Amino acid sequence: MNANDQTMNQTVRLFYPLLFLSFALLVSCSKDDDEINPETGIVGTWRLTDGEYTIDDLSIRDFYEKLYNDAGVEVKEDELDQLEAVTLQNLGGVFDDGTTFEFQDDGVIIIDGPDDDDDGQGTWDIQNNQTLVIGGGTDGIEFTITNLTNSELRLLYEEEDSFNPTGNDPQTITIGLTLIFAKQ
Repeated sequence: MNANDQTMNQTVRLFYPLLFLSFALLVSCSKDDDEINPETGIVGTWRLTDGEYTIDDLSIRDFYEKLYNDAGVEVKEDELDQLEAVTLQNLGGVFDDGTTFEFQDDGVIIIDGPDDDDDGQGTWDIQNNQTLVIGGGTDGIEFTITNLTNSELRLLYEEEDSFNPTGNDPQTITIGLTLIFAKQ
């Protein structure tokens, strides 16, 4: 057997196991990470596990750090911690309270919070395959669906607000809230 035949035999012996391994990895990939159709994939019960606030697409801490840096003012870590804590408190706190949203296929949503006064029922609708509207008419709240898989739902709510850190010239900022849910 010459050197070319040996190389060919080694290549063939490696090719089939690698092909099988590639196929096995492809088949074993979880469908949980695949995005799904919002119209039908949102149906079911989702438990609120976390929430993230942003200001102008930055974390709260990064927003304040940028604000101070842009003004040429040095800010200490403990000051950033305090600003972040106060802002979180003013915006509504932290999450992971176990609230569940049950999206029924007839367009009804049932919200079950940790306290009885947090419970409620309303309607839901998907618009343009990416906007979730809870409630209707002028009272509806619009969320952007930023991620929807078989295991996770992320909803983004954004609102513009006026921010006046210097007392002189107010600026408009966008406050974002991402609600993170796990499928039950």
